[in-house]
Amino acid sequence: AELRAHLARRRMSNRALARQLGTTPAWIDRRLNGTTAISTDDLEMIGNALGMTPMQLLSGITHSGANPQ
Repeated sequence: AELRAHLARRRMSNRALARQLGTTPAWIDRRLNGTTAISTDDLEMIGNALGMTPMQLLSGITHSGANPQ
């Protein structure tokens, strides 16, 4: 759920993230809907694409380090 929220805040589609990661929208969809578990490698790769750490992705912390309000 947090990953979806981060994408929404950036107005980034699954397709745009997939393009940035060099993967397919289906790859992103499977991880967002829980069909495929997100690995630590996936989190790091997605975090890098969004300019965030894996911990920030999981915790809901924004770029600035402040919790969203």
